[in-house]
Amino acid sequence: MLKKLPTTDASGVDNSSAADCRSPGLGELTILLRPSDIAMAVYVGTRAQLEGEGVIPPGTEWPTGFASVCWQANGIDFCLKRERPEGAKGRQREFVECDNWWLRVTNPRLNWPDESIRLQYMKLGRLLYQRTQEGIAALNRQHEMYWSARRDEKYQAFKALIPGLVPPPRKRRNRRTQSGVGHD
Repeated sequence: MLKKLPTTDASGVDNSSAADCRSPGLGELTILLRPSDIAMAVYVGTRAQLEGEGVIPPGTEWPTGFASVCWQANGIDFCLKRERPEGAKGRQREFVECDNWWLRVTNPRLNWPDESIRLQYMKLGRLLYQRTQEGIAALNRQHEMYWSARRDEKYQAFKALIPGLVPPPRKRRNRRTQSGVGHD
C-alpha cells in the first residue's frame, strides 16, 4: 500500500498533498490512444500535467472525491475523474485526495461496435492484399529498400548523428562466464 509521506514547507508545517499518494514511476503524463481498439484517447496524470497539456479548459470545476465532471467541446466528449494510481493497493477512500486524474476523450459520432467492425474490415483487407501478386511485389520492394538502406554507409553514418535513433552497441559478455567456466 502506498503511504502519504509528510512534506513540510519553509515554516515547518506539514502540507501533505494529494501528489504524495502517487506511486513511484507515475511521474510522466500517460496518453493512451485507442485503448482496446476503442475510438477514444485517455490521459492519466496530475492536475498540473493535464492543465499543461491544454486538455482541460480554464475555469473547469475539478471534481471532489471520485466524482466525475463531463463536458462537450467542438463535438468531442470529455470526462474527468480521479483515478487510483496503477498498481496502488488499499481502500479507495485512501486515495480520495490523490492527485492522479483520468481524462477520457471520445467522439460521440463513433460507437464501439461500428468502429470495431470497421477496424476488422481494414485488417482483413490488408491481409487479403498481402496474398495478392501486387501485395507480394510491394512487400518484396519494401524488403529491398530496407536492405539497401542497411548497406548504405552514408545513410548509416547520418543515422548515427541523431541521438537516440541508433542504440549504443551492446557489450559483449566474457565467453568464460557464458559457458559457466570461471565461476567459483
